[in-house]
Amino acid sequence: MDNSVPIGIKLLGPVNGVLFINLVPITAFAIGLAQGRAFGDVELAGASLTIGALIVNNLNSRGLFRFRRTERAVGGGGVLTAVAVGAGTR
Repeated sequence: MDNSVPIGIKLLGPVNGVLFINLVPITAFAIGLAQGRAFGDVELAGASLTIGALIVNNLNSRGLFRFRRTERAVGGGGVLTAVAVGAGTR
């Protein structure tokens, strides 16, 4: 058995392992809530941003978003736009 890779990463996979590590501050936040700690607006905003980023990153890593290039009317080039899987195309 290769001991250079932690067993948690072997079980979760590298992408989910990184996402799991980011749950540590969220767990501390949840414990604080359970203990009755009052959080300020900035702490609530930070927790919300972290949770939102974890959700979007997890969905993206599972391929639930795909990107397509939309052409600009003038000047050529294009812009990458996130499109939910199963969304209709134009």
